[in-house]
Amino acid sequence: MKTLTYRLYGRPAGLDDLLDRAKDDPGAAVGVELGAELVIQEMRVFRQLLGTFTWRFEDGQVVCQKVFGNIPSDYGAREAAGAVARANRRLAQYLHRIRSAGVRAAGLDKRFEIGFAR
Repeated sequence: MKTLTYRLYGRPAGLDDLLDRAKDDPGAAVGVELGAELVIQEMRVFRQLLGTFTWRFEDGQVVCQKVFGNIPSDYGAREAAGAVARANRRLAQYLHRIRSAGVRAAGLDKRFEIGFAR
């Protein structure tokens, strides 16, 4: 299903749009990179666990980022490990959708590690 942004401007706005576009492009492929970014928001400091997805199509590429979890700076080791595990579950669901669509992909076996929390 195409979002309104995709219908009006021809630019994919999310995973559903990218998967839709990949159906029409036999050469479509996606690469996955994982990372963590320090975020300071008002009185909170935390790390965002995010994935960067580079989609390559015959007529160009689209890069999108998705946040899979947050680790507040005051979390202990056990809480941080739980946050990483939750982020990995969300990531696995996201990657499953890509894999199920039959899109050629690199990096679908990647997972967040506790090192991302530091």
